[in-house]
Amino acid sequence: MDAFGIYSLKLYDRKPDDMPLDKLAEYLKEFALILGKDNQPVLSSVDEGSIMLCAKIPEHKQSHVEQRLLDAQRGDTQSGVSKHLIRLEAMMLDDGISKAEFLNPQQHILASLQAANEPVYHSVSQTGEVDGEITGVMGADDTMHITLKEWGGRIVKLVADVRTGRELGHHLRTGSVRLYAHGQWNRTDAGWKPDPKKCFVDRFEVLDETGVVEIFNELRAIPGNGWATEPDPLALWRELRGIEGKRADA
Repeated sequence: MDAFGIYSLKLYDRKPDDMPLDKLAEYLKEFALILGKDNQPVLSSVDEGSIMLCAKIPEHKQSHVEQRLLDAQRGDTQSGVSKHLIRLEAMMLDDGISKAEFLNPQQHILASLQAANEPVYHSVSQTGEVDGEITGVMGADDTMHITLKEWGGRIVKLVADVRTGRELGHHLRTGSVRLYAHGQWNRTDAGWKPDPKKCFVDRFEVLDETGVVEIFNELRAIPGNGWATEPDPLALWRELRGIEGKRADA
């Protein structure tokens, strides 16, 4: 008999007993489509706290589920997962759910969605740039939705053409990039941010962290310096800056 693993969709800001059953069924449907019919998902439970939708996946299908989510975040549209992630994000906006996470049996985050509908106080049309780490690239028709986590931890979203989006997909959680964009920028409680539907990426560049590595190596060589006892100072620096990614020795 095949072993199973539990995959979860965690929906923040709501509880099962304050969501209509038909609406909960819509989330279950999208969850099932994202996991993939061929991967034989079976409902395990609907847990409380936040809404936690849990599904059993046979052990021999689990790698397929995780690859589907990874490919979708890199901009691959062939499996159709991207459109369901975009649909799920739109549902979250309508229902006032700011955040969702897909968790594997070890409770590691495979993918996350941010759908906070922030109040906008003023908008301008201009060019600008944002730095951070690419955390998601999802395809929709002839455009791609780009999610970037800035160094301070703020999440911003922009739009890119398919070619640029797929190129950015190769840099998913691998380091820092700078996006040059034009379009509408909104002033919110979190400061000026690109409009997620009206700000378009023109080009990007990968930010070189070699200089940071060299600086830390020099600091570690100084006797009595606190960085000398830190096994991976770059990883700690990235954590303090809110940048997720590979460790320097990975």
